[in-house]
Amino acid sequence: MVSILVILLKKTLLMLSKSYYNDSINQLRYNAVFLFIIGILLISPLMALIPKFSTFLNLIIIVIILVRQKKIKYFKLIFFVIIATITTSIVPAIYHNDFQYLLLSYFFISSLFIVLQCDKIDIIQFVEFSTNFIIILLIGALIGFFYAFIGGPPIFTFSNPNGIPNEVFLTTMTNSRWINIIRPSGIYDEPGAFSFFICSIALFRKILNLKPAKTWIILLLGLITFSVAHILYLLFHILSEKKLIKINFSKVIIFFILFIFLLIISFTPVWDAIDMIFLSRFKNTGVGLFPGDNRSDMFFNTWNYIYDNPSVIYFGKPLNTDFDNIVSEYGNIGANMLMNLLRWGFFASWQFYLILLFFILNSFKTRTHIVYIGFVLILFQREFVYVVSYSMMIILAVRLLYIYNTNEKENNVNFWYKARSHQNGATVSCPKK
Repeated sequence: MVSILVILLKKTLLMLSKSYYNDSINQLRYNAVFLFIIGILLISPLMALIPKFSTFLNLIIIVIILVRQKKIKYFKLIFFVIIATITTSIVPAIYHNDFQYLLLSYFFISSLFIVLQCDKIDIIQFVEFSTNFIIILLIGALIGFFYAFIGGPPIFTFSNPNGIPNEVFLTTMTNSRWINIIRPSGIYDEPGAFSFFICSIALFRKILNLKPAKTWIILLLGLITFSVAHILYLLFHILSEKKLIKINFSKVIIFFILFIFLLIISFTPVWDAIDMIFLSRFKNTGVGLFPGDNRSDMFFNTWNYIYDNPSVIYFGKPLNTDFDNIVSEYGNIGANMLMNLLRWGFFASWQFYLILLFFILNSFKTRTHIVYIGFVLILFQREFVYVVSYSMMIILAVRLLYIYNTNEKENNVNFWYKARSHQNGATVSCPKK
């Protein structure tokens, strides 16, 4: 395990050391680094230790891109989205006499701008670079999990931006612990957030047709987060695979080893831990629409409040609203797809619902598109399109789906196949979907 970590770190540092060239996929691109910093790193609570750091860094990166580029790509589209966002956000701003509503979409707009300035190779480099980084975090998550399980104490504790304590167990962080059992969260504020970024990278790799081996590595290792949403996404990712049913010797060996591993740990205290923090969540407790469902009650509680207060559909709640009063009357509302509507109203959150609709309408076009159903299910309980990093990953998912649908071409070759052929030194024709 240590040797794998060393190799991945070496490759990462080697990639960082390379200089920028326009015509080579093997050389590091500045835009790929920007995507990585904003899309993967900035959401970490470690970054929040410096006030407004994410806001200023986003602005600095935009300035750098503007200085380096002679022309803004997709200027008309960006301008239209900015004007539409400002125009609609004015409505709740005037209604609540609070013009901070105009700033709610800052990370959404900045992410849209940065993503649209990136070309095919920028995105591929970002995805490959992020995959290696996620693998390192997952190895750290495994080490931290077993360190905590054998009784290792947290080496230090700090507070997340929401005030919830975050403990560091040697090589991973977590805010979810039962005695000596943890749900690792990597560098993020909670395990569900870690799972979101794992699944997002897996989605990008699927659409870009990158090597599936690494995709399955991060998805399977990502089970250490013990996230129900991760399981749901994994199921739809499996359904999107065209060659999954083909059996070969290597697959038989892998599944045999996995079976033996599960059989062994089923006779150890580790299995009791897994049952307590994960398998028990799928038992029918009478709450939710199905076993393991702890979100539908939040959805219906939010629905009931909106039904009783229809004005929030348009204008949302004041930004300084104390939601504890709503929770005491209607029950836990938590994270669900209606929360943007409750917080800010449709005039300030229409982008999220438009993106959801775009994903849903495209989820059944081909077998590959099925993977977006899993992503939509994640967004149903992670509606953070206006939050740093989340906004970047969601907009990248939109961008890649649009490219996949329209077969955006250069010399009649899909951009990812052309990039891969460049990388492999061969010419690859565009395959049929």
